[in-house]
Amino acid sequence: MFAVPHRFLYPTSFWPAAGRSRFLATFRRIALGGLARSEDGKFGDVLLADALTSYARPLSELYIALTMMWRRQGTDSVDRSSMVAVPLLLAVPFAIRLRQCITDNQPYNALKYATAFPAILFSTLLRAESLGAWRGLIGYLWILAALTNALYSFYWDVTCDWDLTLLTRPVGDHPYGLRAKRNFPDTAYYSMIALDLVLRFAWAFKLSPHLEHFYDIEGGIFILELLEVVRRFLWVYFRVETEWVRTKHSSDVLLGDVGPKLDED
Repeated sequence: MFAVPHRFLYPTSFWPAAGRSRFLATFRRIALGGLARSEDGKFGDVLLADALTSYARPLSELYIALTMMWRRQGTDSVDRSSMVAVPLLLAVPFAIRLRQCITDNQPYNALKYATAFPAILFSTLLRAESLGAWRGLIGYLWILAALTNALYSFYWDVTCDWDLTLLTRPVGDHPYGLRAKRNFPDTAYYSMIALDLVLRFAWAFKLSPHLEHFYDIEGGIFILELLEVVRRFLWVYFRVETEWVRTKHSSDVLLGDVGPKLDED
C-alpha cells in the first residue's frame, strides 16, 4: 500500500528517479512559500503552487477520511467541518502562494490569494451554533467575501494570466476581448472565459466548510472536485500558451524575465 508513495517521494535507482527527484525538490521548496530563481524554474514553482490551491478541499477530505479510519467512525458520525483542522487545511495552499507573491514583490497578486481567508473564516463561523443574531450578518459577509474572491480571481485569470483584453482597454487590432498573438481558435478563448467564470464560483463550495449538505448528495463532492480539476487543467493549458507567446515575442529567453506579467498568476 505504501510502496508507490514511498517510491515516488524517495526515488531510488529501482525506478527512473530524475523526474520524481525534481518534483520532490520543487515541492519541498514551495511548501514553505519558497520560489526558485528564473533560470532554475521559477515558472514551474508558480504553476505547482497554484495547482495546490485546487487541492485545498481534497486535503481536507483526506484528513476527514484518515480521522474516520483512525476512530473507526462512519459517515454519519464524522464531523466534516472541524472548527480548526479543516479550515487550516483549506487555507494552507493559499498561504503558500501568498508568501510567494510577497517574496516576489507582487502585492496585487498576493491580495488575490488573501481574499480566500475571509471566505474560509466566515464560512467556519457559520458552523457555530451560538451565533444568534449575528448569523445573518456573518452570512452576508461570507457572500461578500465569496463574490470578492471569485470575481477578483476571474479578473486575474483573464487579464494577467492569459493577457486577454476583455476586462481592460483594448490595444491593437484583434478580436474583441482577446489579444493580437493567439495560437488557438477564437472560440476556444471565448469558451474558456465563460467556463472559467462559471467554475470560479465552485470555490464557494470548495472553501466553505459550512456547506456540508452538498456532501449528502450522492457523488456531490466527486462532481465538485472533478469540476475543479477540469478548470485547473484548462487554466494551465492557456497559461502555458500565454507564456509561450510572451517568450516567443521577447528578446530574452529566460522565463522569468520576458515580460512584466510573467509571474503574475
